[in-house]
Amino acid sequence: MRPSSSRSIVGHGDNIKYVTQLEQKVQEQANQIQEQADQIQEQANEIQEQAEGSEVANNKIHELVEAKEEHGRTLASVMEYLKRQGYAG
Repeated sequence: MRPSSSRSIVGHGDNIKYVTQLEQKVQEQANQIQEQADQIQEQANEIQEQAEGSEVANNKIHELVEAKEEHGRTLASVMEYLKRQGYAG
């Protein structure tokens, strides 16, 4: 019976080594996944910053458009006043 029991011990040692290798591979993959998650988070942060920058730019454009429209209304009002005063320009 000794030969079979020694085979069992060798087989058990191989199983432990195999499980250890699998655990290492799982840990390596977990590390890779974490690195990818970190990179994705960085990209998401960059996109958020760009979106905020775009929102600021859009707000400024809106302000400039409103100012231009107000300027146009003021100019039209002045022109109307001058016409009533007899200015023919």
